[in-house]
Amino acid sequence: MYQWADGQVSSLSGTDVLGNPATMVWAYVGYNADDANSKPAPGEPFDTHIVVGTGNPAAGGVSVALGIRLPAELQFDFSIAGFRCYFTNVTTGQAWDVTNDPGAACPQPPLTMLPNGYWNMNLRVVASFHIFEIRCPVVSSAPFQGKNLNAYVETEYGSLVLNKPMLVHAPQLAARLVVEDLPDMADYGELCKNVPSAR
Repeated sequence: MYQWADGQVSSLSGTDVLGNPATMVWAYVGYNADDANSKPAPGEPFDTHIVVGTGNPAAGGVSVALGIRLPAELQFDFSIAGFRCYFTNVTTGQAWDVTNDPGAACPQPPLTMLPNGYWNMNLRVVASFHIFEIRCPVVSSAPFQGKNLNAYVETEYGSLVLNKPMLVHAPQLAARLVVEDLPDMADYGELCKNVPSAR
């Protein structure tokens, strides 16, 4: 079963609405995987995502600019779906799809490359105690292990560089010969007796 394989959470601190030092922004990057079934494998579309959450800043929200950088073997794949974006209210747990909401600035192809080498995932304001997620569909041209999926987060509190080492499995054989399915060699002589002679 596919589940998120996420990297380490990184954060930025600032002064909250009460004037106390607190975490203002936290974020991580990851991808969807099913290692038990050797997935993802080359040629199979799967999702990556960037997740950004906010604390309680005095301004009532945080301006968040995002970028993503893929390993060389990966490319965006829109054969099934495009980029999808979601907001979640941390307090209530309510989540909603904001892919088509102009205020969420969900990225749409064609993308532009930022000077730092990341694909531009746009700028939006994430309200206090909310989570913003971008899901990015990708596909791999070859198996690989250990190369990082990277994301970049820029805010008024500073910037974060996120990473998650990835594993794209080698393709599995479609079928395997099972020894137990072979006839017992002790019966081979009996099988030959029943073959008509060519003479």
